[in-house]
Amino acid sequence: MFFAFCVIHFLWFDATPPEYHRASYASIINSTIWNTALLLAIARRKSWARLIMLTILGLGIAGGLAVTPMLFEIPAFLTIHLITLGILAISFAWLLYSRDIRRLVGRDYE
Repeated sequence: MFFAFCVIHFLWFDATPPEYHRASYASIINSTIWNTALLLAIARRKSWARLIMLTILGLGIAGGLAVTPMLFEIPAFLTIHLITLGILAISFAWLLYSRDIRRLVGRDYE
C-alpha cells in the first residue's frame, strides 16, 4: 500500500508544471510521513490507525469525485486523477474487507 501511495505522489508530481513543483514538495512530504505513521501503527496492531486511514482515504475519494467534472477539459490531469482515484478506492476496499488486516488489528482474534 505504501508503494501505491508513492506511485500516486510520483504521478501527480510528474503531471504538475515545473513552476509548481516547489509547492508540491510539502504536500508529498506531509502525505508520506502520515501514511508511514499510520501504516506502521496498523502493523503494530493499533485498530484506531485503520479507522483513521479509512477516513482519510474516504475523504480523498469523495473530494476526488467532487473535482472530477472540472478536469474534463484537461485530459492529462483527468487520466492521472482517475488512476489516483482507482488506487485510493482499491486501498480503501482492501483496508475495509481484508481478513488479514482485520486479524491484525481486530480484537476478535486475540
